[in-house]
Order: sequence, then C-alpha cells, then structure tokens
Amino acid sequence: MWWCWLLGGLPALLLLGVVGPLRQNTAYHRFADTRSCCGVPNLMDVASNAGFAAVGCWGLASVPRRSPTFVVWTVFFAGVALVAAGSAYYHWDPSNRRLVWDRLPMTVGFMSLFTAVLYDCTDLPAAWLHPLLAGLVALGAWSVLYWHQKDDLRPYLVVQYYPLLCMALLLPSHENTEDRALYGGMLGWYLLAKAAEALDRPIYRWTRRAVSGHTLKHLLATVATAWAVRTGCSTWAPPL
Repeated sequence: MWWCWLLGGLPALLLLGVVGPLRQNTAYHRFADTRSCCGVPNLMDVASNAGFAAVGCWGLASVPRRSPTFVVWTVFFAGVALVAAGSAYYHWDPSNRRLVWDRLPMTVGFMSLFTAVLYDCTDLPAAWLHPLLAGLVALGAWSVLYWHQKDDLRPYLVVQYYPLLCMALLLPSHENTEDRALYGGMLGWYLLAKAAEALDRPIYRWTRRAVSGHTLKHLLATVATAWAVRTGCSTWAPPL
C-alpha cells in the first residue's frame, strides 16, 4: 500500500512546501440564504445542523462495545454531534472567530474516520489503533488552531482532504466488500456535499430560493454519516 501514501502525500507536500500561506477569504462568510425567522438569523443554514445532532446520537447508540473500533467510531460520532453545535453557532453570525468552533469538531470527525479506514483497509496493528487516533485528532485540532493564529489554511486543508484522497486510492483494491460499501458510500455522499457547498448561490437560484447549496451540503453530509450507521452495523463487531 506504500504507493497510496506516496500518491496521496504528494499534493499535501506540494501544498505545504511549495504553495505559500493560504488566507481565509472573508467572502466565504457571505452565504446565499440569509433569510431569518422567529429571531433566528440565517435560519436554514442554522437549522439544517440539527441532522448532525440526530445522526451523531444515533451512531453513538449503535456502535457495539465489543467492536475493536468502538472507541474510534464513538469519537467520530461524538465529533459529528458536536458539529451541530459548532456549525449552528458559526452560521448564526458567520465570522472567522466563530468558524473555529465549526472546524474543530469537523477535524475530530475527519481524523477518527481516517483512523478507522487505516485500521480496516491496511495492516495496521491493533496496538497502534488508539495511539494513532489520539495523535491524528490532536493533529486535526492543531491545524485549526494554526489557521486561527496564523491565518494559514494549508494544514487544515491537508487534514480535510488527505484522508479523502487516501480513501479513494485504498478502496478499489480492498478485498472486503462491506468495507468498500461503508467507506465508498460515505466518500460519495461527502463529495456530493462538497459540490453543493461550492454551488451555494447557483443552487439557491436554480431552486428559486427554496434551498441553498450550503444548506444542502449540511443535509448531504448528514446522509453520509447516516450511511455509516446504517451500513457499518454489519461490519463494526466480529461474529460472536
């Protein structure tokens, strides 16, 4: 599997070593749907985070304790549930200061999912599982704090996209069809979510102001997590 790390790591190395600091564009905070209701600003982008809380709690209740990855998936679903609070807080009044609380729990989700992928799709020794989880989650949190202090997005972008790229490289050659269904489905739904995010304003126009791309991103990312719960139940615990 060394070639996966090589191909996946090249863009990360180029981003960190060749590209200069990437600052957060303040235009990012200007979302398409700014409608308010009942005193709640940006209602749709705030309220659509409720799905993260629901599916996060569902996941926490679904992971079997006898699973070798119980702690990993528990951290993942806890991170997803916390995204609901952090993202709602951010979308109430979007700014860099509030965005920190949106991105911190997101990195918990990215890094714990990456840990699960490495355990299921490589020859990672079981003894490394929890130390790796702790190290990757700490790295994810550091990437957000580094951006907040230095206004440089490069480490955060690596933390978000390097795991996705490795997943895309690892899954086609992975023999376990259940793992491919689990992680492939999550990857597909999340990529749709990122596409919707990029098309925030066009989607808002195409739907005649019914829903914006960013709201749709929240809903699709919730589906990606629900896919993990629904599909992962058959893979998380070994047979009794």
